[in-house]
Amino acid sequence: MQVTVNSTSADTAEGKDIVLRETRTTRLLFRPMIVNNDQNEEASVRGWFLFQRKRPGDLWEDYQEYDATKLKADEFFKLEIKAEEMLTLMTELDMYYKVYEDYGIQWGYNTYSKKRYPHRKNSSNIKGR
Repeated sequence: MQVTVNSTSADTAEGKDIVLRETRTTRLLFRPMIVNNDQNEEASVRGWFLFQRKRPGDLWEDYQEYDATKLKADEFFKLEIKAEEMLTLMTELDMYYKVYEDYGIQWGYNTYSKKRYPHRKNSSNIKGR
């Protein structure tokens, strides 16, 4: 398996969409971006959740952007990420952090092997009460 990124500037590189949930006509994904963050080098990945729709046989299109600034008092927006989807997201994002740590942002279209970066569940920092 591989992680592929495409630099969009000297400070940013787009990753491939991480599909979290998909049916024939809808899907939820996370679109990662690696960034040079001068304020906090450990905070090197950002991104967007996207909900996409299509007709059967058509191509995926981003659904209309939701403007959270138009929420009124006592209104909210809830997006559930199921446990398996969360594991997929965290595993994939972990790869992007490791790629940035080892290579930074390299110009062009680059592919990195996931075999070099096995995912580890690390609970050594968690302490019981």
